[in-house]
Amino acid sequence: MSRPGLGIIAVCLLFGLTLTGCGGGGSGSNAKKTSSVSSGSSTTTTTTTSYYGVFQGSKVVGVHYRAELNGVVTEGETDAQGQFQYLSDGASISTVTFSVGGVELGAVTPTATTGAYSMNVHDLVSASDPDTGSKATNIQRFLSSVDTSTSTDTVFISAATRTALAGESVKLGTLPVAEFDTKAAALVNTLVSASVLPAGTAVAASSAVTAHMQETKVQIDAARVGTVQVTAGAESVLADGKTRVLVQVKATGLDGKALTGGLVRLETSAGTFGSETNLCADTTTVTTTIDRITDDSGVAFALLTPRCQSVNAVVTVSLGGVIVRKTIQFTSAPASNTTLYNGMFQGYALVGAHYRAELNGMVQEGETDAEGRFQFLSDGVAISPVTFSVGGVVLGSMTPTDTTGTYRMTIHDLVSLSDLNAAAKAINLQRFLSTINTATTTGVIGINAATRTALAGESVHLGLVPAGDFDARATTLVNTLITAQVLASGSVLVAPAVVTPLMQEIKTQIDATRIGTLEITSGAESVQADGKTRVLVQVKAKTTAGKAMAGGQVHFETSAGTFGNATDPCLETVPPVTAVDKNTDVTGVAYLFLTPRCQTAHAKVSASLGGMIVSTSVKFIAGDASASHSALTVSPAALLADGQSTATVTVSLRDVHNNPVVDGTTVTLLTDSGSVQGGGVVVHHLRIGHVHVHRRRQRGKRAFDRQRV
Repeated sequence: MSRPGLGIIAVCLLFGLTLTGCGGGGSGSNAKKTSSVSSGSSTTTTTTTSYYGVFQGSKVVGVHYRAELNGVVTEGETDAQGQFQYLSDGASISTVTFSVGGVELGAVTPTATTGAYSMNVHDLVSASDPDTGSKATNIQRFLSSVDTSTSTDTVFISAATRTALAGESVKLGTLPVAEFDTKAAALVNTLVSASVLPAGTAVAASSAVTAHMQETKVQIDAARVGTVQVTAGAESVLADGKTRVLVQVKATGLDGKALTGGLVRLETSAGTFGSETNLCADTTTVTTTIDRITDDSGVAFALLTPRCQSVNAVVTVSLGGVIVRKTIQFTSAPASNTTLYNGMFQGYALVGAHYRAELNGMVQEGETDAEGRFQFLSDGVAISPVTFSVGGVVLGSMTPTDTTGTYRMTIHDLVSLSDLNAAAKAINLQRFLSTINTATTTGVIGINAATRTALAGESVHLGLVPAGDFDARATTLVNTLITAQVLASGSVLVAPAVVTPLMQEIKTQIDATRIGTLEITSGAESVQADGKTRVLVQVKAKTTAGKAMAGGQVHFETSAGTFGNATDPCLETVPPVTAVDKNTDVTGVAYLFLTPRCQTAHAKVSASLGGMIVSTSVKFIAGDASASHSALTVSPAALLADGQSTATVTVSLRDVHNNPVVDGTTVTLLTDSGSVQGGGVVVHHLRIGHVHVHRRRQRGKRAFDRQRV
């Protein structure tokens, strides 16, 4: 039942979004069209605008694209200029997925709406994917293979191509590199069978597309890059052919945000970015140029190893035409007396294994004694590596980090710290030693002369054998010992579960005797909880002597988010990785990346080494408010026009993942009649604000009042 003088107040909310009907509207310089979406029975309307982007490298014409935001969809094929459309509501920008029939190339989320957004195949692969470069090259190879254009600056995908591939179901952006050639060849054959491509068409080679991809990527990055910074883990390192230094690049865009997916080229005037062996030999070819892609935090890095030459290495970094340089000094060790020192192989005590150490022309070798002792060399500056073997079977090498007291080590120290499978390989070495053990004393592994003699004709480095090949290789060695009657008939390789617990216990005990200080840092205090923006967590350990503690086993734990490369951390069905073990490298550093799930949280990240525990924290914060997840209510919905009645406006701001936005977000309230009272704004833990609206007697528009919620 209606009453005279009763009016309805329409209140519109602006929280970084433009709402039509409230004096809003607006679009970027390349805006094409505007769509309005109504929510519920209220008159809250969101303006969703489409913008132009360009698929370059060469112009890619005829590829299907699809973008969706706030219920608005735009899709079609890239036009003759390689143009496509994407959507933005002023706060969020839609992801655009590109495909050719049923072959999905990948997806990109533009970072701006100013000008035509340029992108190429690099942007279709996740920047956190370790195979980003190879997968981008493979996408370009596919496009070049199915190109039916005769122009040198255009890749044309015909309607016949899209139709012939409509029945496929493959995602090239995530397809493992090893599977690409086979899958791409099958797709090309499908097009040949459909008479879209001529008989004999083959998949384009990597070399045919790489140069042009590089040129196009540099051009695109040049339009985005703001600043580029380069830092080194050390200003000077020993020129010993093995001590590595971390070179890190951090890039920001013109908007001041992290530049994701930027192609960084690193060049060095000395040393190598590769993993070449025997760097001290003049005949060894080194890697002086390497390309890296910036990750979601705008960071790219590479490890630089000096040759055995005293020289200043100038590292030149270029990204989108911006060039910066960093100088790192490679220093030589001064001549000094060479002295013998004692070490001990523990966990178990290894008796009878051959060891060899060499430094400054002096050699020390023999078999580990009844307590697992061996000797190594030092001239006061450098310490010799020690290689352990059983006959012709090399277990591995290690370099003690100090000469104070008896240096204690375990099987873990025989595997390269940079090896991604270091833990598995250490376990495999212990399995082999436990299998060929001839000692009867608990806590001791005995290698007798007969074992060394029987294996003298072998030539294998167990510390380098891939984890997947180990069982077969080690079983062959065990069978050799059975044939020589060193081991009993029926002897089999010890299982991993038998040796793992004790190895862990011994490693922790030894690390506890070495550790002096432990520091932990994070690359950012807060990151957006979007499931893709990563933050670097780094630990630096020093020994009791104040030197870098190499080979320490760091145990990382996090209370929120996930370690590793989960493809979709936002899915609740994807279990997070909350605990990871990492070994410190030769500079005493261990690091990993923490990725937030799509939930706001305060992540506590702890790291423990040798009984010492440190921690840091990272806040996972909400993104900008989303119209589809935020809400505005007015209660009551109708007021008497008496100048006294009030209504309460409740605003709940949430991002696209339904997280409450951060405190301090500005909310603008408009009313086309009446007035908005400034008092009475209450902030709750769910970021819900309340204000009172007074209905005035006169008609007409009133000014609005801006409040912070």
